[in-house]
Amino acid sequence: MGRAVFFDLDETLIEHTLSAAELVQQIQAAHAETLAGVPDAEFRAVLREKAAAIWGAMFEPTEPGVEPLVGAFRRTLEALGRDAGAARAMRDTFIELVLAGTRPHAGAKETLARLRAEGVATGIITNGYSYFQEMKIAHHGFAGLTDFVLVSEAAGAHKPDPKIFQIALERAGAVASEAWHVGDHLVNDIGGAERAGLAGVLYDPKGDRLPAADAALPEGARRPSFVIRELGDVLRFLGQPGFENTNSEPAC
Repeated sequence: MGRAVFFDLDETLIEHTLSAAELVQQIQAAHAETLAGVPDAEFRAVLREKAAAIWGAMFEPTEPGVEPLVGAFRRTLEALGRDAGAARAMRDTFIELVLAGTRPHAGAKETLARLRAEGVATGIITNGYSYFQEMKIAHHGFAGLTDFVLVSEAAGAHKPDPKIFQIALERAGAVASEAWHVGDHLVNDIGGAERAGLAGVLYDPKGDRLPAADAALPEGARRPSFVIRELGDVLRFLGQPGFENTNSEPAC
């Protein structure tokens, strides 16, 4: 068994430059003719509801690939009394905006390359639909930089479910005590990893993701084993039980 380091995708390896509200606003602007007369708030509310529905049905899919996204826009347009035939074009706009509005975090690719050079098993563990997440991975040049990619749709479990971390350990040929998971989310990434026996590493570049008091942690969260400000700080795990760095510190 060897060492392994796993990474979350969204807001860890890649950064989203558009907020959810900005993303929806740009979709509305691109399809202003179809949505003419629909209040902005109503479109946002209905779309949020329909998108949440496809997330809940992910493990019993009725539509392959990114078709669930088409379904979400189609049901949104139907609920608003608009032409549902525009759903596929809206899906395409959504994908274009997400790909254009994301970028690799500083040091992400270099860190993965260094880990591989050191013989450390690496993987990406991400929640979402496989087709869309793998599209983002390929678009930003991460394909082939890790030993595997594990998307929750294919795994049949979302983070923080320990099942997805156990699958990752099996693929990496590692045991939990010799594995770390790096992510931005205190529940999905840190809580899930720590409960599965891995060391949870919080990626907190701005120093604003970890409450000072345990009482302020969200339900299901865990305090991370480590906090890092730069992805490259993960390299300090190699050959050490912990690490020391001005930009990284044990979270205790």
